[in-house]
Amino acid sequence: MIKIENLTVKYEDGTTPLKDVSFSAAAGERIAILGDNGAGKTSLFMAMVGILKAETGTIKITDVPVDKENLLTIRRRVGLVFQNPDDQLFMPNIYDDIAFGPRNYGHSEEEVNEKVTAVLEELEISHLKDRSSLKLSGGEKRIATIAAVLVMRPKVLLFDEPTAFLDNKSKKRFAEILETLPQTRILATHDLELAKKTSDRIIIMDKGRIIYDGPTCKLDDENPQQDTGYR
Repeated sequence: MIKIENLTVKYEDGTTPLKDVSFSAAAGERIAILGDNGAGKTSLFMAMVGILKAETGTIKITDVPVDKENLLTIRRRVGLVFQNPDDQLFMPNIYDDIAFGPRNYGHSEEEVNEKVTAVLEELEISHLKDRSSLKLSGGEKRIATIAAVLVMRPKVLLFDEPTAFLDNKSKKRFAEILETLPQTRILATHDLELAKKTSDRIIIMDKGRIIYDGPTCKLDDENPQQDTGYR
C-alpha cells in the first residue's frame, strides 16, 4: 500500500527535514507518528502528497510513484487532513467546502450532491452543510475537514496533529470517528494517549529520522520515548 525507501528531503535554505526515512504500511494499517516539533512529521506528509520533492529516495502509494507525472492520481488516493482546519475550509459554507474536491475533478453537480450528501450523513453533520466554517466550533471544523477528505474516497488518510485546538469532548468524538474508518491511516500527533488508543503501530521521529518503529503494545516495554520527551 505505502512504501517509502531512503527518503531525504531538503528545503531551499539547505535544511534537511527528512533524512533517509524508510517504512512501509499495509492496506488498512493504523499507524501513529510521534515526535517533537521539527521532528519531520509534517514534512513526511507533504512529501507523501507531492508538495515536497524528494532529494533522494522514493515514495510509492498503491504501487504508484509520488512524482510530478502522477500527482493527480496520488491526490485521489491520499487524503491529507491539515493541522489547522482554517487552512482547509475556505468556501462560503460547509457543503461547498466538501464539494470542492469532486467539483475540481470534474464530477457533475448531481454526482457531487450524491457524494457530499453521503459523507455528511456518514459523519452525522448534515445540519452543518449550510453554515460557514467561521461559525463552527473547533470540533465541528475538524469533522468538516475529515468530510472534505473522505468525499474523495481515498485509500490512505493522513492526519496532521488532528486534536490540536480540540477540547476533551471533541477529542473523544474524533477518536470515535477514527475507529470507523477502513482506510490505511497515519496519524501525526503529540497526543501519546490518542496514539495508543487508536493505532496498532507507532513510529517515533527525531530530527528527521525514524528512531522507533514497532507495535503499540511494545512501546512502553522498549521505552524509545526516553530521549524524545514521550514519557
